[in-house]
Amino acid sequence: MYVVAVIPARKGSKRLPGKNSRLTLGKPLFWWSIKSAKASAVFDEIIVSTDSEDIRHLAMSFGVSSPELRPEHLASDSAQCIDAVQHAVQNWTKRVPDIVVILQPTSPLREASEISAVVNKLVELGRGVDAVVTVTEPRDHPDKCYVIDGDLLKGHREVTSTNRQDLDHMYKDTGSIYCFWWSSHRADNRLLCGLRVDKIHPFVASNSTSVDIDSLDDWKKCQFELLKRCPPKPFMIGSRPVGEDHPPLVIAEIGINHEGCMAKAVQMVDDAISAGADIVKFQCHICEDEMIPAAEGVIPGNATDSIWSIMKRCELTKEEVIELKRYVESKGAIYMSSPFSRDAANFLEEIGVQAYKIGSGECNNYPLVEHIARFGKPVILSTGMNSMETIEPSVNIFRNFDVPFALLHCTSLYPTPYSQVRLGCISQIRDAFPDAIIGLSDHSMGNWTCFGAVSLGACILEKHFTSDKSWDGPDIPISIDPNELSDLVQGCRNIWQARGGQKTLLNEEQVTCDFAFASVVTIARVMKGERFTLKNTWVKRPGTGDLHAKHLNAVLGCEAAATIDEGCFVVRSQVKDLEIVD
Repeated sequence: MYVVAVIPARKGSKRLPGKNSRLTLGKPLFWWSIKSAKASAVFDEIIVSTDSEDIRHLAMSFGVSSPELRPEHLASDSAQCIDAVQHAVQNWTKRVPDIVVILQPTSPLREASEISAVVNKLVELGRGVDAVVTVTEPRDHPDKCYVIDGDLLKGHREVTSTNRQDLDHMYKDTGSIYCFWWSSHRADNRLLCGLRVDKIHPFVASNSTSVDIDSLDDWKKCQFELLKRCPPKPFMIGSRPVGEDHPPLVIAEIGINHEGCMAKAVQMVDDAISAGADIVKFQCHICEDEMIPAAEGVIPGNATDSIWSIMKRCELTKEEVIELKRYVESKGAIYMSSPFSRDAANFLEEIGVQAYKIGSGECNNYPLVEHIARFGKPVILSTGMNSMETIEPSVNIFRNFDVPFALLHCTSLYPTPYSQVRLGCISQIRDAFPDAIIGLSDHSMGNWTCFGAVSLGACILEKHFTSDKSWDGPDIPISIDPNELSDLVQGCRNIWQARGGQKTLLNEEQVTCDFAFASVVTIARVMKGERFTLKNTWVKRPGTGDLHAKHLNAVLGCEAAATIDEGCFVVRSQVKDLEIVD
């Protein structure tokens, strides 16, 4: 059985121009069809039919066939998809197929299991049918729809009932999977579900996988659904795992607090590692590649010198950077640095850094972000001064290069007032980018906001660090010292252990239940045949009795089956006609 998949990915689209190549979670839309086709493991060939050189070259880079462009007459808006498929099969397949499956690229939510199930269904049914096509029951029944005639609504056809339960079940093809015997295809046949065959068997698919993208809103819904299928994956920086199932990663941001002094840099490394930091981070500035001379006239809001003067003063030599990296790693910690230019990124790659931190100012510097992503190493991206719209292109770059990444919420105010930290953004970023590890790069005073961030799911915490707050340095005023860093490390790990869980009774709590809960007891002697009332019955500790406080109302009004002394547990056998549902 020779089975061929054809993915018809035309360049044009009236309602959503370029939709088949539109980046969707960092991949062209048609890539998702290739992905599910490969994962189904039922195809001997996968062919992309297109009129776009870009799509054709991308398809081949994804490991499928796209030998040449389809003819112009098969690339117009009026051309039938099945005719383009026929052209592809007749001209490009390695042999005549038994089965052809059309996978529309505008249905990226289809599952590989659906593809294999449809193909297997056609094989099972044999030649008794010509095709199997995915269908769904429309959310809105046609008899519940109307046409607008002038200024009035009118039913599009006469109906005998308006009760939904009385209407015939109706189905529409999903536009997702069309599977047919190639020998059943006849070019002169009328179109049925887009195919030129006679007998089609319906395969009822899930509405959740049957979205057919025809508009920008459709695409946005699909991207969101795809995101929900891509939970954040933990990744490694060196030997340190980063993710929700691991203690928060703490980054001590030395940055340029050393003011270009190697001795200070070394002391801060020692103090940060002693305090428990996982990563010691610097900044890599090569001023001539990072700025033009006009920067000499730009003064940051938290400084009195120009940005050029500050960075030039704090710039370390390449030899010093190499020595700092060696020193950090010799002490068992991870060295990290933020490159602020292409040359800086290339230098860090040359010396073998294990991951990259991109600062907020470079979040929307997409050329530099892509340059760094091409190294293929994990990237932590701060997002201060950026909106969700400007963060997304960088995220798509990471996705496109299959780079593990994390997004740190950040407010670029030095210091950041607590009222402007906006910890709610952590949830907003996580909801918008569910495939990202989330964290906080904090510029507020102290550790409180970091602790709050951990409770909201932050997996990475970054704080500026100094050994001595009396030193001069651009970020010294907002930096934490060794004692505060130690408190941050321990505190965030404790909060990480405390978060999560479900509200249930723990087995370990039972010993407390035994003394803290109340049982049904007598508060006066109760004679056999006497009724239980609030005058002779109440609830008291301990909770080890047969009947608990919740059973009191069921006991009241019942007759005692035996005499019970004052101050005793009431047991079920002592209560006539007791009805209890535990």
